[in-house]
Amino acid sequence: MQVQIFTVPMFASQQQIDEVNNFLRSHQIIDMEKNCVTNNSTTFWTFCIRYTEGNHVEKTLVKAKVDYKEILDEPTFKIFSDLRECRKKIADNMGVPVYTVFTNEELAMVSRLPQITADNLKRIQGIGDKRMEKFGIELLRLYDALI
Repeated sequence: MQVQIFTVPMFASQQQIDEVNNFLRSHQIIDMEKNCVTNNSTTFWTFCIRYTEGNHVEKTLVKAKVDYKEILDEPTFKIFSDLRECRKKIADNMGVPVYTVFTNEELAMVSRLPQITADNLKRIQGIGDKRMEKFGIELLRLYDALI
């Protein structure tokens, strides 16, 4: 365990705030004490931070956000957008989050299929018989109604 102390003016610059935030993000924090101190006419915060080396964020698997508009061509992105619209209707009707119906990654794979059919959907990793039954048939029905 190690200790780091920061003294930050009450009206700190963005750079001073960023310095503390960067430290917090890059270390595994055990605990922190903070105090507001007034000395004559100066008011500032002191932060006493106990930490261990290592970034706690590195221990979790963080997926980068994908911009499908950049990686899909225009016609494929249109299909992807239509599929997302269908997924939202299913999720709203069932009262579940959209990602439990199909993920964006799965919908991107569906949008690349030469033909969107039940058999082709089942070939996509993560879409098996149960998900096909629960969500896939309705997705196909809604999508067919759109096109």
